[in-house]
Amino acid sequence: MINTATPRFSGLSIARLVFSALAAAIAVAAYLLSMDFARGARLFPQAVSIVVFGLAVASMVVTVWRGRKAERVEDNAPETSDLTSDTSFKEVWPYLIWIMGAYLGMYLIGFFPAAGLFCLLFLWRVARMKWLGNIGMTALCLLTVLALGMGLNISWPLGLLPRLLA
Repeated sequence: MINTATPRFSGLSIARLVFSALAAAIAVAAYLLSMDFARGARLFPQAVSIVVFGLAVASMVVTVWRGRKAERVEDNAPETSDLTSDTSFKEVWPYLIWIMGAYLGMYLIGFFPAAGLFCLLFLWRVARMKWLGNIGMTALCLLTVLALGMGLNISWPLGLLPRLLA
């Protein structure tokens, strides 16, 4: 019996391809938008954009490769081209909500507190990390971001609430 939990089009996982393509597009947009920044300020977003773009392209290549391999194994797999079906993006929506939540947090409370809160919650809920490792990893991430910010002389954006309360 064929598993139809993740709809496939010719053996490819459409949801993974769309998510990877969306990540690549966001990386390109971030790279292009950072071109107007000062030299020190644009280095960090451009470096991150290049890494995200490379990982997204690698993810698309692996997804296509696995899809073709699965297609050879399951010649009689049903073809589904309905991109609007509920199960098509079932595995993508939670991550898009996490990303939107991170951006909303950055807008409301500022970059640095939102990054810390995002790391804590994401590692706890999605990665199911224990609290000690979670706190250590979050501290390491925040220290890395702080060191990069100090080294590149970047002031992290304040959120809406700190500006209203100041």
